[in-house]
Amino acid sequence: MQDSVTSKLTIVLTLKDREAFTRRWMRYMNDQCCPYKILIADGGADKSIESELLDSTNYPNLNYEYIRYPFDHDWKVFYAKQLDVCNKVETEYLLFADNDDFYLIDKMPGIIHFLDQNRSYSGCRGSIAHLFLLSANGAVQNSPTGYAYRMECHECKSIESDDFIERGEIFFHEAIKYNHWMNWHCVLRSSQVSSSLKTILKYSFSSIVLNEILFNLMILWHGKVETMDDLYYIRQSG
Repeated sequence: MQDSVTSKLTIVLTLKDREAFTRRWMRYMNDQCCPYKILIADGGADKSIESELLDSTNYPNLNYEYIRYPFDHDWKVFYAKQLDVCNKVETEYLLFADNDDFYLIDKMPGIIHFLDQNRSYSGCRGSIAHLFLLSANGAVQNSPTGYAYRMECHECKSIESDDFIERGEIFFHEAIKYNHWMNWHCVLRSSQVSSSLKTILKYSFSSIVLNEILFNLMILWHGKVETMDDLYYIRQSG
């Protein structure tokens, strides 16, 4: 059963420098013996992390492929990178990751099973917690290490209307309250992601906020979104 689930999901890690965060993420996934294929799309300038990731013996418990892309100097280049790497995904589902994201790998089989059984849903995820690393005086640190930490859970809610317009209205009305922005981090259907990214490249907004709104609406255009109660994703804030 686990092998059949493993063959259905690819994790797409997009990078733009912050190499200390990347090393922490790779160690975390290696320690968990993540069974899913990982595609690493690097649009950064740091060469030390490139040579490290090209040597797969540094992370022996992972099945990953490192792909070098041009430097992400604007959002159009970034989304072109996203589309290209997503077109390389050979599994039915994909999951986006940044190098400050931590997924609880043991929750993935249940999410994949839900999507297998519910074709009207374009995405599924669990609930989310935000991680804050703190300095000795309690200030939030934008770094991979800290003196202490705190965690905050965020109330989540599915978007399950059968009508796209209603799903879009729910997104705008409840985006802050229920953190619908995080639907980017659903397990998504790979073919639908590629279609959505083509639409984003067509318009190529200079504002990341507009691009993220469009991508979230494209998720809802393809179908409903299920949010499960179990924690499955921890994101560092700050």
